[in-house]
Amino acid sequence: MEARITVGASASICGLIGALLHYGHRTGSAIVRSEATRFIIMIGVYGLIMPGIDNYAHAGGIGGGYLAAMLMDPMKPERGDHILIALICLALSIGSIALSVFTALQPV
Repeated sequence: MEARITVGASASICGLIGALLHYGHRTGSAIVRSEATRFIIMIGVYGLIMPGIDNYAHAGGIGGGYLAAMLMDPMKPERGDHILIALICLALSIGSIALSVFTALQPV
């Protein structure tokens, strides 16, 4: 039986890679952009050749990280809405952990 919902650290790591990709584009840093692109390609290749990898979670992490970095814009001074966005992300993270624990404790 295959899991319908997965929660793991790899999607979060992919989110960081997506944020780095945006940072590389935004700042014009070819090194950061090329390293992020290299990681994305490696994750994609492993996702295609290894069974049991949740490619949708990885793609969602990369896209979400990229969008979050666009929203937060690392090149602008900190704004008041950054705190609100950070609190929303914190609440979603806590909710994800709670969902993971709740799902794991359900009888089979």
